Amino acid sequence: MRGRVVLIVLLVVWIAAILITPLLGARILSFSEVMNDEVAGTIFWSLRLPRTLLAVLAGGTLAISGLALQTLFRNPLAEPYTLGIASGAALGAVLALQLETFGWAVSFSGVAIASFVGALAVSGAILALAMSGYEETCLRCCWLGSPSRYRARR
Repeated sequence: MRGRVVLIVLLVVWIAAILITPLLGARILSFSEVMNDEVAGTIFWSLRLPRTLLAVLAGGTLAISGLALQTLFRNPLAEPYTLGIASGAALGAVLALQLETFGWAVSFSGVAIASFVGALAVSGAILALAMSGYEETCLRCCWLGSPSRYRARR
């Protein structure tokens, strides 16, 4: 019962934030001003509302991807940084940017694709390790992506 109340309160706060956030800014707007004034309407409909909805979409996507990682590895501490997925994405981006040194022009979308491929490659390697049947798999996966393992070898 208490969990439902907390969830309903959070939902109400979330909806209120989505409705109020586009009205706040350098120029505070009101609903009547948005409907009657052309400049205020343009600010609201063309700038503030799309940014607010994009922020909600991005936050929801990040939450779902975090939930997917934690569910897949059955580890509540699993995250892209712990598992090394963010490092694989950075490696892919850096390799794409280094291609420019060799005379290959890489666009922004090429760097993004290389970053995605790097993250996907590391995810696949970690998933293969997790599915291999070793005991203490979650601990090994976290150790695999941890930068502290380099300090542990010294």
